[in-house]
Amino acid sequence: MIHLDDHQITDLLEDKESDIINEMEHVFVDFVSGRAKMIPKIYLTNDKGDFRAMPAQWEDISGVKWISVYPDNPKLNIPTIHGTLLLSDTLTGQPIISMDCAKLTSYRTAAVSALAAKHLTINNTVRTLTFIGCGYQAKLHAKMYAATFPNIDTIKLYDRNRDNAYKFSQWLISKSIGNAWKVTNDIRTACSNTDVITTLTPTTEPFLGQSHIEQPFHINAVGADAVGKRELESSIWMNSVLIVDDYEQASHSGEAQYVTKLPYIQLGDIITGKCPKPMGKTTIFDSTGLAIEDIAIGRLIYEEYSKGN
Repeated sequence: MIHLDDHQITDLLEDKESDIINEMEHVFVDFVSGRAKMIPKIYLTNDKGDFRAMPAQWEDISGVKWISVYPDNPKLNIPTIHGTLLLSDTLTGQPIISMDCAKLTSYRTAAVSALAAKHLTINNTVRTLTFIGCGYQAKLHAKMYAATFPNIDTIKLYDRNRDNAYKFSQWLISKSIGNAWKVTNDIRTACSNTDVITTLTPTTEPFLGQSHIEQPFHINAVGADAVGKRELESSIWMNSVLIVDDYEQASHSGEAQYVTKLPYIQLGDIITGKCPKPMGKTTIFDSTGLAIEDIAIGRLIYEEYSKGN
């Protein structure tokens, strides 16, 4: 059976941001209709990190991702994420291909954030972005946003490690993403007069609340993807609408685990028009990462690989 490593996957996904976002949109539509299926991710935890099993099916492709997330690994010069995605033929059960999934996980996460912003921002217009947390995932988010919103002007950055923010700003300049780049000293400054805030931290201590919000905008809350992780203060829900990728999963491992009595809308229902886009309030997308997203990007990778083999 063929196995693709992260270097091969990175090459296959090069400059495919729009294609990846389109695949995510299609699989969310099919998830609403029942043509894409999954069960919420299963966690096996320890004091260093956790393992996650994520099975799903999308038409002719079924698969499972087995992934580990160890936040302190960079201190050992080891990647935070390790994992493998196995794809099989739905009709026969025959294995088709396996692939490393650190890169594909990062790509599909960023693509879904861009997809959520596309459907939840006012008039689908984004000129100012804010990033809280400026690591590798922020770079992929920036590329996905640039593929979705061609008129990005200002990008504001905050990271507790100020060097990370400066390095990210230099990378943005080198990629010609945006026209102005501002490294801020605090979260409040970073969040003022912006269209989309993206939080990309591994924290368990919430830091973003109602006091940081001056007017309605959109937040992609990405960091809370496991039990105990949290970026948003309870006060933020005073004038915000909760959007989830999947409620059952988000209520166990996302920001929704802290606001179980709050009404919610699933992203797929917004995309398909089943629910109208909320107006007049800040929208918050609780991104926990779904197995259907892994199958979708895995299928795209397999198709791209097959073109050259």
